[in-house]
Amino acid sequence: MEEKVRTGENIIAEAESRQVWNSFGIYMFQRENDVCFSGFKRREGKVDRMNRKETPNADILFLLKCLLLSYLLTGACLMLLALLLYKLRLSEQIVSIAIIVIYVAAVFLAGFLAGKRMKSRRFLWGLAMGLAYFAVMVLVSLVVNHSLNGLDTHFFTTLVLCGAGGMLGGMLS
Repeated sequence: MEEKVRTGENIIAEAESRQVWNSFGIYMFQRENDVCFSGFKRREGKVDRMNRKETPNADILFLLKCLLLSYLLTGACLMLLALLLYKLRLSEQIVSIAIIVIYVAAVFLAGFLAGKRMKSRRFLWGLAMGLAYFAVMVLVSLVVNHSLNGLDTHFFTTLVLCGAGGMLGGMLS
């Protein structure tokens, strides 16, 4: 069974018969109002979803969603830790380590997702997510306790861990 091989000459002849070359000389074919090339499709001047430019508002909304997701992850992990503390009677030292791991994992996820989305300066976007996470945590602590009682002893350590976790997530994205 012999297959017909499409060579460059065949494609050129077919394109010349349809007269569908773009300005860069890329072969294109036409169907009604659609022009297809290299897997991208344009319809009457509108670019489809694959080529759509994102607006800055969409990026900010995405970063806020990442931050919300990291807090949901933190809440779920802290509930699991509370259950383990209740059932297994964990020591205070183990609980403190677990809380730090939860913070770092949550900001790592936020930094990773932000870095994936932003494509450039990923480590800075990860750092921004870590610092935003820490800022929200400090604000909630101020509102609830009217002071920094929960964070005062380890304020800078927690700040550095949140920033570094988010930055690492951004770098590895």
